[in-house]
Amino acid sequence: MNKISPRRWAEDVEGADLTIPWGIYIPPSIIAHEKRNIVAQTLINDAIPNNGQHHGGYVRIVDAKGKSFPCGFSRPVGHVIEAVVTGKKRNRFEMGGIKASTCKVPDELGRESEVVQRKKTITEERLHPEEALYLHLRGLLRIVSSHSEESEASERKEINRTLTTHDLFCNVLPDSNIPLAAYLAYAHLRAQGYILIRYTEQRMKLLCSLKNSSERPNQSSTLKETIQANHIVFSSTNVKETKPEESANISERRPINVDREVTSRSDEKCSSGDDGMFTTSSEERFRTRTLRLKLSDDVATAPPPCVVSLEGNECVRRPEIRLAYYAYNPNAHFKRSNPGLPDFGVAVMPFNDNQPSFDTLNSLVSMCEGAEDIGNTKSGIPLRVVTVADGGAVIAFGVTNGEVPSINQPKKGDS
Repeated sequence: MNKISPRRWAEDVEGADLTIPWGIYIPPSIIAHEKRNIVAQTLINDAIPNNGQHHGGYVRIVDAKGKSFPCGFSRPVGHVIEAVVTGKKRNRFEMGGIKASTCKVPDELGRESEVVQRKKTITEERLHPEEALYLHLRGLLRIVSSHSEESEASERKEINRTLTTHDLFCNVLPDSNIPLAAYLAYAHLRAQGYILIRYTEQRMKLLCSLKNSSERPNQSSTLKETIQANHIVFSSTNVKETKPEESANISERRPINVDREVTSRSDEKCSSGDDGMFTTSSEERFRTRTLRLKLSDDVATAPPPCVVSLEGNECVRRPEIRLAYYAYNPNAHFKRSNPGLPDFGVAVMPFNDNQPSFDTLNSLVSMCEGAEDIGNTKSGIPLRVVTVADGGAVIAFGVTNGEVPSINQPKKGDS
């Protein structure tokens, strides 16, 4: 059977706009939603989950047309071994009778090359179904269905069928376990330019660790510059020129070994500081890379957004009262590998239900910062509660952690 490339399949679609990015919708696996709690528990135990076949449905970008997707994520799909040629300069071990340990001069003429085999990871760009539907409705993405393996004719017919808006709303969203109210809230915030990432319980822990890891190299470089600056000041004190009449009495005003002692201490600090910083820098790079991999896996395996249930709160489990998204303000320089702390959390609530209780709001506010309860929050990340009324109207209001002023506080001037 002759196989046709996905690009050829897409180009054969009648009436399709070939100038916009397109991707293939991959339906969710059967036990994806049952496995999401296991994946979350694996991430909490500081282990990267296995990139298996269990997922909640996504759109694989086949041709991005040079566009970037800040709300998307990438996943490794394989590895390839490539040969890299590296060149090294030869060092002359002896020159003019001087030992190599004393003076090493690079030989610009002598060069040696080395072929090194490196493993390169192959990744693919993916979108969650709500982001793919949002881009589809604005004419920025074309989504085709995944092909079947029955026969060449049926396979070609299935692959060439572009999913319509009706297919996306009636089939893709329900199959991916995404409530309609959650998508409408998502589309409302995305239309205002916000960048939304699915919520997980361990997200704030990873973001805080990544932030601290990024700040340490800056502190180390500042400390290194300070030590070097002090070393220059001490050295300039040693070579300070003195007048002839002052040189005779210099030993009476200052001990001879003061500058030598200060300079030797400075040299020891610089040498030990450099070695420590090189070691710390290498460790921090490895730690930062590991945290970024965990963050990428956390975003990819995040559960679908939910609508907070307000009925029978005393019987509702904690996973049913949770945030839907973390939101970032519009930013052209947004980095998915290191997004920083979110600007606010998003919770979706039903419109025709009872009003949320105080305990429910407390739980949602504490989730914005990854705290277990309201007493452990740092009052830095606010909460936005979004509800969808009849007709698709979206209403949002903000909730923050604050203190209620005392009404019994005496006025100024009262005794």
